[in-house]
Amino acid sequence: MRRGFLIFPLITLLASLTQAGADQATAIATVFRGLVSGITVTHPGAGYTIAPSVRITGGNGSGAAAAAFVESGAVIQIIVTSAGSNYTAVPVVEIDPPASMEIDLVARLTVRGALGSVHEIQWAESLDDQAVWTHLTNVTLLTAQAQVVDLATPTHGHRYYRRVESGTHFPGMVFIPQGTFVMGSPASEKERDSAETQHAVILTKGFWMGQREVTQGEFLSVIGSNRSYFKNGVNALSPGTGGKVTNELRHPVEQVSWIDATNYCGKLTQRDRAAGVIPVDYAYRLPTEAEWEYACRGGTTNAFSFGTAIRQGMANFYTLQEYDSAVGSQSKPGNVPIYRTIEVGSYAPNAFGLYDMHGNVWEWCSDWYGNYPTGVVTDPVGPTSGDGRVIRGGHWGYSGRDCRAARRYDYNPDIRGHSVGFRVVLAPGR
Repeated sequence: MRRGFLIFPLITLLASLTQAGADQATAIATVFRGLVSGITVTHPGAGYTIAPSVRITGGNGSGAAAAAFVESGAVIQIIVTSAGSNYTAVPVVEIDPPASMEIDLVARLTVRGALGSVHEIQWAESLDDQAVWTHLTNVTLLTAQAQVVDLATPTHGHRYYRRVESGTHFPGMVFIPQGTFVMGSPASEKERDSAETQHAVILTKGFWMGQREVTQGEFLSVIGSNRSYFKNGVNALSPGTGGKVTNELRHPVEQVSWIDATNYCGKLTQRDRAAGVIPVDYAYRLPTEAEWEYACRGGTTNAFSFGTAIRQGMANFYTLQEYDSAVGSQSKPGNVPIYRTIEVGSYAPNAFGLYDMHGNVWEWCSDWYGNYPTGVVTDPVGPTSGDGRVIRGGHWGYSGRDCRAARRYDYNPDIRGHSVGFRVVLAPGR
């Protein structure tokens, strides 16, 4: 609901020279089983002030997409955001050249407000009663403020602006604010893995994350098929409290590979952009491993978002093996596990409002699995290549230890298992 507006009678002169010595980056793609599995930067270029657009063309396939990352003026990494399909030859990777800057008289607006709030920017050529306010753009505040530049030339010499706050309007998504946290587990956390080296992570922008794991119903509505194992009438895999599945469309989708998950994100982005549900410069994707753990912890530092221990009734896991970070795994022969997935959102959410970050199904992340850094890192996206993609959160058949916030695991990106699903992130396209 709109709650008011502000007038911006602001015109700014922006000037800069075309950057000397700028040159265009180049890269090559790798194709595996008809899918674009990776992109390698062959020349990083120079003079990049923002991440360039990346296009994947040719190769007889379609649907592949990628995003570039820039550091110190050079393209340092390109990650595949959608693997596409049916590639029989290596496609061409096209990277935009460094942007040049020219002198222009333009309006530059600074928008401030609550993190995650959505604002419509409108313009008019007068402030009288006959003023016609026209939509310019929508702005979502992922940081404390954002800038909007209007490159249009006023037809009558004047242009006025106003901000109309619209609030957030992404159903099923929770806004996760920017922040800093310690990723990994402390040495005092019993039975921790050596790959969980603690290090500080800075996330410079907020993002939206699915409040729940993607359900079979949601997957079916986007992809048109549902290959999950735990459908209506299917029994739990061992005698327990689960019994038969009776509401499959509310269960998390599983038996989806990393490739299936990223393709879902791409198709959902196309659908929701076309329907006007999300801005045209926003995209659904998998969370990075750092985003996932930050969101899972919800501002806490314990082994779990709800405390130092996981007990039967707190999450869907193999409850015969509970866990306490001060003691380790604890055998509970009197407990009765569920032995299958359950409906998403069946347990209490964490401080961010996210459900099932511990247990139910493993969740795919975008990163290749690799060793953690030892120093402070900003907006990490993982290694540029690897053998397996990261999965997080544990699942219905794994012990409490494996459901810890810091627990890391990986699967081959084309593996489909009845314990692996995913949730989506929504953010400006990378």
